[in-house]
Amino acid sequence: MEAKCFSLNQRLLDQSEKRFLEADLKEFLATAESPELLEDENQSVWLKKFIEGYYQWNGRRFQNSRYPLYSYFVIEGVSKDSK
Repeated sequence: MEAKCFSLNQRLLDQSEKRFLEADLKEFLATAESPELLEDENQSVWLKKFIEGYYQWNGRRFQNSRYPLYSYFVIEGVSKDSK
């Protein structure tokens, strides 16, 4: 994947779901519909736009209603214990 500012939440996805979502996101990142991360843009703002764009993307194949879609994404470098 080209987007290095986020990872997938390992606790919510089994290995097959993770591989499937990664493949789907890779296809989405290659489209013109995927937002670009601008140099001065906040990562959480970009991730919100990315998830909304992915959710509305016609090519989306990942369908999982156990959790909201944004729950599967984690911003890199941000942890609950950060001070």
